[in-house]
Formats: sequence, structure tokens, C-alpha cells
Amino acid sequence: SIVAGKKINFFAKYLNHPHQIIRAMPNLPALVEKGMTCFISNKMTTKKNKNIAEELFVSVGITIWLKKESDIDKVTAISGSGPAYFFLFIEHLISEAVKLGLKQTVAEKLVYQTAFGSIDLLLKGKKSARDLKKSIAVKGGTTEAAINIFEKNTQLKKIIGQALKAAYNRSKKIGGNWIMKNFRAKIAKQTLKLLKIYEWESISIDIISKKLKFSKKKISRNIKIKNDLLKNINQ
Repeated sequence: SIVAGKKINFFAKYLNHPHQIIRAMPNLPALVEKGMTCFISNKMTTKKNKNIAEELFVSVGITIWLKKESDIDKVTAISGSGPAYFFLFIEHLISEAVKLGLKQTVAEKLVYQTAFGSIDLLLKGKKSARDLKKSIAVKGGTTEAAINIFEKNTQLKKIIGQALKAAYNRSKKIGGNWIMKNFRAKIAKQTLKLLKIYEWESISIDIISKKLKFSKKKISRNIKIKNDLLKNINQ
């Protein structure tokens, strides 16, 4: 499953019998084979199937296996949502460059290459991000002037911390509330019960609707929910 916030127990609970389940948290750069994907699986999952999952995502980036399922929510806040944080900074950097008088195309080229080059240097070099920052921000220079604004009263650090906590808490909330919103109703519970009796492909919504005296719209919604779950299970 690549659904954010949905724990292994959630999927296991609504399946008819035990399954091997792997949760994966990839990110958008996988589209250009530069993704970051983290995995966690249940105890039933075989090494063979773990390798299959890993081979799939290695083809679009780097992978890491986590030891605790709770870490998936943390990963979601950092690498899962992380690309958007960088895009946001890049967006504002370009916008402010244009305000300084540069053309949009020139600003974009400067910012994109600077971002790419900086990350490439960080990955290929031996210095940390902090050390590289210090090597550029010499005393009395232009970089120091800008860095001082960013770090004034540690506001940027606080904002980043608040943003990560917001994403982390949202991921946990999704995991805790999604079941309640979609399955706590009697409609959902009884629909699922019937779906265990009838064949998925041929089940009639009319039959369920008549038996339970619920609207077809609500029954259809819950069938779709479970179908979506099955699509996200890695067997």
C-alpha cells in the first residue's frame, strides 16, 4: 500500500484471511527515477516478496526499510511531503528574483541550476550542509547578510519544525480517523459483511440495497472503498 496514514492492521482487518502486507511511502521524484521510498511490512511477509517490492521501487530511486511502522508517519512528513517544501522555496526564490529585475526565464534557470548543483555537491562531497553553508557565508559578505535574515530569532527553524509537525500529525490523524469516517456507519459494516458472501465481480447493488434498506449511493461508495483497498494491497 502507498496510502498515507493507513496502517497494516487497517488492511488486515478488512481482508477475509491473512495476507502479506507491505506499506511503502514513495515521493514525487520517482517520476524521474530520483525517488525516495521507505518500506515496512507485517511479520507474514516473506523475504522473497520484500525483495520484489524493493526491486520495483529501486528502479525509480533509493529505498529504505524501516523497523517501526510508526516511523512511516515521520517519513511521510519528511520525504513524502518534502519535495513540495523545496518547490515552495524555489517558487518564492524565483518570484523575488523577478522582483529584483531579472526576467522570469533567467530567474528560473539560475534557481534551478543552483538548487541542482547544491544538492549534487552535498551528495558527492564530504561536508555537511552546515559546513557548506559556513564556507559560503563568509563574515561581512552577501550570503551572510541573507542568512542572518533567515535565521533571525531562529524563525525559519521554528517554521520548519511547525510545518513538519503539522504534516506528521495529519498523517497520524488520517490513519486514526479514516476508518471512523468511512466504516463506522452500520451501512459500511453490513455491506462488508455481504461482500464476503457474494462474489465481488457479480454482486448486485440492488440486492444489497433491498436487503439492508440503504441507498444505492451509499452502498456503491462502500464497495468502492473496499475495492480501492484491495488495489493497494501487495500480496
